[in-house]
Amino acid sequence: QEVCVTCNGEDYRGRVDHTESGKECQRWDSQKPHRNNFQPKRYRDKDLKDNYCRNPDNRLRPWCFTMDPKSLWEYCNISVCDSDPSEDADVNTTMSCVHGEGTNYRGT
Repeated sequence: QEVCVTCNGEDYRGRVDHTESGKECQRWDSQKPHRNNFQPKRYRDKDLKDNYCRNPDNRLRPWCFTMDPKSLWEYCNISVCDSDPSEDADVNTTMSCVHGEGTNYRGT
């Protein structure tokens, strides 16, 4: 399980369950205190387990709905992964962040 994020954290599968301001995350399968459409059964590939921070809709980074009735959602404070030093040795290696399904990717 990742403890850091790459790109926008779309593939983050860690267990951070509080927002960057310290609010507890709402379970993805709950509709209280906030109603939402991100149900785990409808988004099986997004790993919407428990109340862990995720990025099911390609926002800037992982986030969650909060348990605070006055605050719908917040980003989570998850470290950005360091690049692998062995990859730095190959000048032809390029890390590119492709969002969503990569439908807008135009690289070679």
